Amino acid sequence: MATHRLFPTLIYSARLSSTTSWSQLNNRLLRECQQLSLDDEAGQRWSAKNYPGGFTSYNSASHMHRLSPTFAALERKLNWHIAAFARALEFDLTGRTLAMTDCWVNIMPQRVVHGLHLHPLATLSDACREEHLELKSFLGEHVYRHYKVLRMTSKARRVVQQLFEAFFKDVSLMPTEHRDQARASQSAHGEAGRARAVADYIAGMTDRYAILEHQRLFEPGEGT
Repeated sequence: MATHRLFPTLIYSARLSSTTSWSQLNNRLLRECQQLSLDDEAGQRWSAKNYPGGFTSYNSASHMHRLSPTFAALERKLNWHIAAFARALEFDLTGRTLAMTDCWVNIMPQRVVHGLHLHPLATLSDACREEHLELKSFLGEHVYRHYKVLRMTSKARRVVQQLFEAFFKDVSLMPTEHRDQARASQSAHGEAGRARAVADYIAGMTDRYAILEHQRLFEPGEGT
């Protein structure tokens, strides 16, 4: 019997630089990122609408490696590692060059999230795209929209909704650590802070734990 390595996930790990200059570069990058968040008015307006609580230059300055010598230095250091990884993967780059196409700044304070995750250069061939659409159509009809799956989805939605309503109404029902966090968040941000703390607690649950919590709260005789 033989064991074959099919589609292994290879992870490249290395220091950015073998010298101490990486610390100086990090400090310069940090200062420029912070200054950009103060100066980039277009980015501030876009972030207020699409990235609440945080800042991103995604829609205003998305080619920082061409605008800033500091980010250009980062690009040069990264290019060395990219070339090393490409050699390890045995990429055939004859007549082609790997290049950084975009580089922007994201600043995310605690409890800030965003839904932007774009890869405009990742594409499928026409034949593969047709098969992909056919597969999605089949799965949508026979799996994702199957009545048994829809029943479970409906149950899960009710469990999450009822947990949120119960914990939001009375945060003392949550474990001590999460209760205290909810109270602190409410003191700092009002009801929105309390809602975020409750949502974070529920989001950290596994399916099984959420079901057990629901049973403990709503079913007589269940242990606490």
